[in-house]
Amino acid sequence: KIGSLDLRGLDLLLSEERTGHFRTREAVVQVRNRERKLSDLSAVTAWQDGVAYFADLKLDEHVAIDALSGGLAGSSALTLRAQACGGYVYADLSEDDAGLTKAAMRFLNFSLEQAAFFAGVREEMGGTVDLAKLTFNGDPGQPLSGQISLRLEAKDFSWRKTSFNSVADGFSMAGRRARINECNLRQKGNNIDLRGTVSLPTEPDAWRDAPFEFEIDADVGNVRGLTALLGSPWNALSGGLRIEGKGSGKASNGQGWLKVRG
Repeated sequence: KIGSLDLRGLDLLLSEERTGHFRTREAVVQVRNRERKLSDLSAVTAWQDGVAYFADLKLDEHVAIDALSGGLAGSSALTLRAQACGGYVYADLSEDDAGLTKAAMRFLNFSLEQAAFFAGVREEMGGTVDLAKLTFNGDPGQPLSGQISLRLEAKDFSWRKTSFNSVADGFSMAGRRARINECNLRQKGNNIDLRGTVSLPTEPDAWRDAPFEFEIDADVGNVRGLTALLGSPWNALSGGLRIEGKGSGKASNGQGWLKVRG
């Protein structure tokens, strides 16, 4: 069980004849060991052809849902439009008759500091997500066999005491072939560029025959700036490294070159 939602003092009217309402005295959201309470929530509602519509639902000073709709009868579908953490969030989710899911999420100009405040993990995260886009098309029961794409662009990103000037990542997967189109990290004293692909085997013991290719170009002048993310004992490392490399083949019989200087 990942989480739960408890609505206390719920008053809900969904009607095709007139504008309805949603009111709740308190909503308690629990995700693993974290709990968030939201008080005195209200929204305008409507109902048409098995779809429930919600509008103008303000969760707190950082998050307001402009529009939310969900299919409660017939085909499953969900759409979301929200102003959140200084930016915008968009989401679409649908399922066809064969049980295949199509999902898309977008975050624009999203403040991670405000998101951390909303989630109750203050002072652990900061920075701005200029763009984050995630898409999925396939069977949720076999996600690695579906089509997945992820694009992330962030600046002044920080997690606890580790920070990056900029982060740009592009990832995709299709037919169990994972591709890092771009992984670009810029940190004080550190510049890292990484690209590569790997085919994910269906059987755990088939990794030796999994095709791969990679390319790395990294100037790491401050090793501790990176290893601090990993915690003990890695955060005790210090110094600098220059890493260059390129390779391809299979895990059991690859070819290429790698230079590490430090």
